Amino acid sequence: MKTAICMALGALFGLGLCLGTIQILNASEVSPHFPAYGGDEDFAIRFNWFVLMVVPGFLFIGGWIGLRLARYFKSAVWAAVGAMCGTLAFVVALVLLKPVIESLSTQDSANRGAVLSYLAWLALAALGGYFGARLGGPTKT
Repeated sequence: MKTAICMALGALFGLGLCLGTIQILNASEVSPHFPAYGGDEDFAIRFNWFVLMVVPGFLFIGGWIGLRLARYFKSAVWAAVGAMCGTLAFVVALVLLKPVIESLSTQDSANRGAVLSYLAWLALAALGGYFGARLGGPTKT
C-alpha cells in the first residue's frame, strides 16, 4: 500500500513538473515558438504528441521517483532534483536554439522540431532523474 501511494504521489510530481514547466515558459515568454504554417492542423499534431508522449512520460518518470521514495527517501529526493535539473537543461537548450527554431521554414520541419524537442525534454528529465538517484545512493533491498 505504501508503494502504491508513493508511486501515485510521484506521478503527481511528474505531472506537476511537466505542466509547471509549460506554464512558466508560457508566462515568461523566453521560450521559442515553433512556426505553425498549418495553423490548427499543426496545433492538433503537436497537442496529440504532447498528450500521448510527454504527459505519460512524465507520469512514468514521477512514478519511478515515487517507487524510489517508497524504498529510499534520499535517493528519491535526488532523483526529483535530477529530473528538475534535466528539465532546466532542456529549457536552457531551447532558449539557446530560439533563433534556429523560429526560422524553421516548412511545416514538416517545424512539426518534427517540436516532436524532437518533446523527446529531448523527456530524455533529459529521465537522465537527470537517473543520475540524481545514483548520486543519492542505492535503494534498500
